[in-house]
Amino acid sequence: MRNSPFWLLIAGLMIVLDIYFFQIVKLLTSNAAPRTRSTIHNAYWIISIAVVVLLFILPYLNLGGVWK
Repeated sequence: MRNSPFWLLIAGLMIVLDIYFFQIVKLLTSNAAPRTRSTIHNAYWIISIAVVVLLFILPYLNLGGVWK
């Protein structure tokens, strides 16, 4: 992987920020119904994990022809 330490640093920073923002999401959804709260929390983590996974596979994708 090109520039691996850079990507690991970015991913680590994203994970730390995700945990911080999830605490805010938990605070904002504390009065919601349990099912709603669970749905919002699950959606948050699914999107977050998808972004981190995409960050790791992005260097391997051949997107050179897409932008031409």
